[in-house]
Amino acid sequence: MGRDFIHWAEIGEDIAIGNIGDQIYAWKVNAKELPLNEVAAKIAATADEDDLLKKAREAQGKPAKQTKTVTDFKRNLAVVAGALTRSNGMCEMPACATPLFQKDNGANFLEVHHIVPLAEEGDDTLVNAAALCPMCHRELHYGSGRMAKRTILQVAVKSKEP
Repeated sequence: MGRDFIHWAEIGEDIAIGNIGDQIYAWKVNAKELPLNEVAAKIAATADEDDLLKKAREAQGKPAKQTKTVTDFKRNLAVVAGALTRSNGMCEMPACATPLFQKDNGANFLEVHHIVPLAEEGDDTLVNAAALCPMCHRELHYGSGRMAKRTILQVAVKSKEP
């Protein structure tokens, strides 16, 4: 096997190798580029369905724990609170019809999203933040039309700001 099979690996990276039926898969452990759910989705799209379900049903017990070191942005709490206040408890994505669920305190559950993500050099400002339902939030991160929706959201938020 080796470098011919895993030509994309760098020295020192942790690589996991497994099989589903007669298909062999390899992936980088803790890869920053692709979260685990995306790796799993790619495998599921190519694996034999019966073999995949058989392998999944064989899983038992609790998973092993791992220690992670994460670098994250220290968000401005006033921006988060401001976006939630401006939203009046409603998703700020125009035309959103997703029903919201309530938290224990009776408030609608919303997530604050940076329209231009911080990782793409977006600012941590109220005009770049929006309170979104979980469905719209995930869609703005992973949906195929996310860039067009980002523009729609940006216009909507700017229209609310003085």
